[in-house]
Amino acid sequence: MSVVNPEPILELSNLCKTFRTKYNSVEALKGVSLSVNERDIFGIIGLSGAGKSTLVRTINMLERPDSGEVRVSGREITSLAETDLMRVRQKIGMIFQQFNLLKSITVYENIALPLRYLRKSKAEIERKVSDMLEIVGLTDKTGNYPSQLSGGQKQRVAIARALVTDPKILLSDEATSALDPQTTDSILSLLKELNSRFGLTIVLITHEVDVVKKICSKLAVLDKGEIAEQGTLWDVFANPTSGIAKKMLSRLFKLDDIHCALENLKIGKIVQGRGLLVHLLFKGEKANNAYIAYLVKNFDVCISIIYGNIEVIQTSPIGSLFIAMSGEEERVQAALGYLRSEGIGVGILREWHDKRREEIH
Repeated sequence: MSVVNPEPILELSNLCKTFRTKYNSVEALKGVSLSVNERDIFGIIGLSGAGKSTLVRTINMLERPDSGEVRVSGREITSLAETDLMRVRQKIGMIFQQFNLLKSITVYENIALPLRYLRKSKAEIERKVSDMLEIVGLTDKTGNYPSQLSGGQKQRVAIARALVTDPKILLSDEATSALDPQTTDSILSLLKELNSRFGLTIVLITHEVDVVKKICSKLAVLDKGEIAEQGTLWDVFANPTSGIAKKMLSRLFKLDDIHCALENLKIGKIVQGRGLLVHLLFKGEKANNAYIAYLVKNFDVCISIIYGNIEVIQTSPIGSLFIAMSGEEERVQAALGYLRSEGIGVGILREWHDKRREEIH
């Protein structure tokens, strides 16, 4: 049986957006391009001010880009008139950090709003709202007002409202940032269920590594209005190439803690002669293999284990191990080459020479 490659449902090409005031201008987007396939849960992660919210608002034309193209299901939408754009927006739902519910109306009426705007019949509205309340687990909150709900319940109402028109794409703009960790997990589980059950494509904007770790299949890292790198979640996590990605992932793999600990341990006493501080990342089943023993036995290198842990990325492990490696230069490089050939992520964090050892003694 032949495998059918998924089609792009969302394509952004060279998007640029500058905000101008009387005194200055800010380039929010600088030629952003990415492609999201049907059924993807695509994470866009970046620090505050990276341009994430501007980017997500250009997808449904709440913010029109200065240049570039946005294609939804193959249709270019940046040049559409407002009337045509309204029809496209029906297929793009959106949820926000602050929920954006109307406080003066009930849960039922909040969810029904988009359908009333589209002038759907009373019977269709009742059927769709009832269905959505059941899907998000709030059938007992129909007559409640937003003030009577918890943060997680408010976000579930917002999700139901976003999905009541049967969109193909759901945009999530920091939708879990105002929630506690346990509630965040429940909302992420709901989004993952919606993706699986309905084939919903989700574009998830966040600054939190833990969020993309739990739910996303693909990832783009945004930095100062530009895509610093993108790829599968595994590729970016196991082998980050940009400075911003390494910085954001440093907390996940305890890089900052390691650097502090190494100074306290006076690593020069651990590494004899020439030495390297190496960070190894083992994906999947490789996390269980005895690579260190193999290196010592077959490459005649000296290895000191500094710190190790295993992170579970969704259902698969990534092993993270910090080692000090020393020995003859040729043997050290051969050992590192072997690890790379095995698909192990190899990062050289520091290299020590005699001068460095003298400095830290």
